[in-house]
Amino acid sequence: MRTGVIGAGEGEIPAPEGRYYSTELLQPPDPEGPYGVYAFGLSGFSETLETFADGPGRLAVHGAGDEDALGRQVSHGCVRGFDEDITLMAENLPIGTPVEISA
Repeated sequence: MRTGVIGAGEGEIPAPEGRYYSTELLQPPDPEGPYGVYAFGLSGFSETLETFADGPGRLAVHGAGDEDALGRQVSHGCVRGFDEDITLMAENLPIGTPVEISA
């Protein structure tokens, strides 16, 4: 198991606790953007957002273009991590890997 500082859902848009699995791995076009270098789509959905960014309110684990935002509640229900950690995950974890979100 690897642990580290993350950014999580804020206020009324929390990252819902539960057990999920990765469904896809995306490489955003702008690695300096809000999703960082990689984004894993998860099998779960937001409990508060029916849609997000022109799609369903799917949960994700992704990088954090602004790593100063980590350690705080800053996302719309996703889990943000250091790009270095997300890259390590992308290089080593297959699609279908279990993901547990807990407080």
